Amino acid sequence: MSDKSLEQLVMLAEMTAKEVSDGQLTLMRFENGWKVMFGIPILNLEESEKILHYKEFTTLKDALRHLAGEA
Repeated sequence: MSDKSLEQLVMLAEMTAKEVSDGQLTLMRFENGWKVMFGIPILNLEESEKILHYKEFTTLKDALRHLAGEA
């Protein structure tokens, strides 16, 4: 498991977002946890259904680890 700090993971996510999605990064906090993605979701029915199936993480740090491919 990554030993990077939350700040380091955010910086890594921001750098990667600049490369893969014009700098767009979405962090979403739901009742049961966090979901993260590169890009900005279009909030229509189809996209909302897709977001429902994204993996949910207990902590923001775990979500960012997953986004960085470290979890």
